[in-house]
Amino acid sequence: MCRDTGYYEPRQDVATKVVEEMFEKQNKSLMTYYLKMAYMDDQHTYMNDLYWVLQNKFKDVDLEAVKSHVEELLLIDDSDRELFDN
Repeated sequence: MCRDTGYYEPRQDVATKVVEEMFEKQNKSLMTYYLKMAYMDDQHTYMNDLYWVLQNKFKDVDLEAVKSHVEELLLIDDSDRELFDN
């Protein structure tokens, strides 16, 4: 069962086939869409990825905007605060 909907558990073989196709065709827009959907369902994973981006200081990411975004999210739910205390 899916934890939020209680309706179904997605099939692994279907998910794997979709990932293989996205990877093979380098469909970044679809990959981004699916990742955003996953983030909406799992804030902890999103916070881990925000931390990863900040730690790696990617030049093509507005790090100040990401820091501000993290602060806003921590005001809503501070359960991942320990990631960002440093």
